[in-house]
This record gives sequence, structure tokens and C-alpha cells, in this order.
Amino acid sequence: MAALTGLLLLTPASGSPQNGRAAAYWADVMRVAEILGGVHYLRDLCNGREGQVWREKMRELLDVTAPDADMRELLVSRFNAAYHKARAAHGRCTGETVTNLNRLTDEGANLSARLSALPRP
Repeated sequence: MAALTGLLLLTPASGSPQNGRAAAYWADVMRVAEILGGVHYLRDLCNGREGQVWREKMRELLDVTAPDADMRELLVSRFNAAYHKARAAHGRCTGETVTNLNRLTDEGANLSARLSALPRP
């Protein structure tokens, strides 16, 4: 989970989403938004005492990446959809829930490392 916060060190991307590097960058950022939404629900479900920390990380992601209005709306939509998808799939904290949470945090850590290592578009 700490690795997800590393994503917040990213500088804003420049360039048009039509350019290949920018499109790949924004695809990864969208996936991070989805991961944050799922983690926000699942951590709370599994007795997390973090309150709104994952929603706040989403706000920080939006601040750091500085998307245009359309991209911002899409990122927020992806966060919310992932939250609701996790809620529909997991009504209580089970072993499967914890496995899914761990998978999401691992994926988020990998994406964060990749985004941090690549030059910005």
C-alpha cells in the first residue's frame, strides 16, 4: 500500500492523449484510479481504520496528474465504478476479499513503479 503513495510523486504529464506515450500513461493512471477505488472499499470492509485515506489519495492523484476536465471526469468515474464493483462482489471480508485486496495493492505498486520510472509524455 505504501507503494501506491509513491505514485503521488509523479509530475504532471504533458502532451496530447493521442500521442502513444501519453495514451499509455493515461491508461496506467486510469488503472491506478480503479485500484484506488477498489482498495478504498475493500480496506474499509476488512476493518480498515483508515477512513477516507484512499479517497484522499485519489484527490492527490488528480492534483499531481493535472488531467483536463474530460480526463478528470473519466478518472473519477473509474474510481467510483471500481468502488461499486468491489462492493457488489464482496459483501463481507473473506479470504477471497483479502486475496483480491492484496492483488490490487500489488498491481498498484507495480504500476506506481513503472509510472515513476518512465519519462513523462
